[in-house]
Amino acid sequence: MIRRPPRSTHCISSAASDVYKRQVYKSAVKRYKKGCLGIASTEVSTKRSALCREKARNEFVDNELDEETNYSEETKVTTSIVKKPYEKIIAEQELFGYWKWNKATFDAINANEKKAKENIPIELEGIISEEESLLTAWVTIIVLAKLELDCAESVQSWQLIFKKSLSWLGKSGVDYEKFKEFANKIINCKFSAY
Repeated sequence: MIRRPPRSTHCISSAASDVYKRQVYKSAVKRYKKGCLGIASTEVSTKRSALCREKARNEFVDNELDEETNYSEETKVTTSIVKKPYEKIIAEQELFGYWKWNKATFDAINANEKKAKENIPIELEGIISEEESLLTAWVTIIVLAKLELDCAESVQSWQLIFKKSLSWLGKSGVDYEKFKEFANKIINCKFSAY
């Protein structure tokens, strides 16, 4: 019998899954030893033990896959397609809390890069003189506005990322609240991507 870890242990815990995998493996090894060791002839024994080892190995792999996933292939495909809108946005954020001005970021927020560049607020240009830093600050403001506007129902999932970005903007001398309305105009416009 295979003993599973207690429910208090998270299913994603590596310690819990290791315990479970060892139990499945031990179970397969016991079945292998039980079925394969009682044969007299060496030649037959070798062939049978190889078959039993292969069977035990396959059983171990099958059990590991079945028990870890616990859902069908059809469900796997469906869950990988359906993603929350903010997940792509979060994936593009850089370590220090800003977003880079690139195609992937604009694809994630579903905005037009050309229109965003044309509509950089003059006040923001007065605060940041270097073009790369200006673009980075502007796209970060647009992304934050997008999160607030379109992903408000899941604010708990992205609020820490939001705060980190606000901190980065503050260190750059930019007040997000001041430029939020400009960013909302970019988000609300439904321009074609090309």
